[in-house]
Amino acid sequence: MIVEKKEGEVDKLKMCKLCQDAVADKTNSHIVPKWMGKTLLDTGNGYKGFLLNSTTADLPRKQSQDIDKEDYILCSSCEQYFSLIETWFKNDIFDQLHGNPRTKKYILKHNGLGIKWAEFHDPNMIRLARLFYYSILWRTSICSAELWQSIQLPKVEEEYFRKILHDCISHRKVELIGLLSKVVLKDSQLQHQTI
Repeated sequence: MIVEKKEGEVDKLKMCKLCQDAVADKTNSHIVPKWMGKTLLDTGNGYKGFLLNSTTADLPRKQSQDIDKEDYILCSSCEQYFSLIETWFKNDIFDQLHGNPRTKKYILKHNGLGIKWAEFHDPNMIRLARLFYYSILWRTSICSAELWQSIQLPKVEEEYFRKILHDCISHRKVELIGLLSKVVLKDSQLQHQTI
C-alpha cells in the first residue's frame, strides 16, 4: 500500500504479516505475551531476567524488565485476535496449571519418577494450546529482535503456521470456538513439508 504524503513525498507502509490485508499499525507488540514475560522477569518473585550475549560477556549484565516488543508487524485487528488467544489460554490453561483454577478441565497425571503432566480431554483446549504456541513460534520467527534471531523457521513452515493462525482470526471467544476445528491435532501436513 502506498500513501501520498504532502508535497509529493511517498511513504510505503508495511502490511500486517498475519492477515496481509491491513496496514501494520500496532506499536509495541509483544512477541511473547506480557503475562508470560512478567512471570519470568518479575523481580518481585525473586527472579531476574538478564540479556546475555557472547560478544558482550565482559560488560555488566543488563537486567531486562520486559519481554521484547516490535513495531509494525501486526494490524490492530490481528493484535486483538492474539490478545483473545492469549487471554483464553491464560485463564483456562495456564492459571489452572499454576494454582489458580476456575474449574478443573484437566486430569493431572504422574509417572512416579517426579514427572507430572496434565491431560486435557476437551479437543478445543488442545487446539487452543496449539494455536497459542503456534502464535508465539510464528511471532518469534518473523520478528527482528536479537533475542529471537536463533528461531528462524524455514519459510514454508512459517507460512504453514501463518495460514493456520489466519484461518482462525476472530475477535470473540464464541467465534474462535467455532473456528478451532481448523486446527489439526496431528501435523502430518507439516512433517511432509519438512522432509
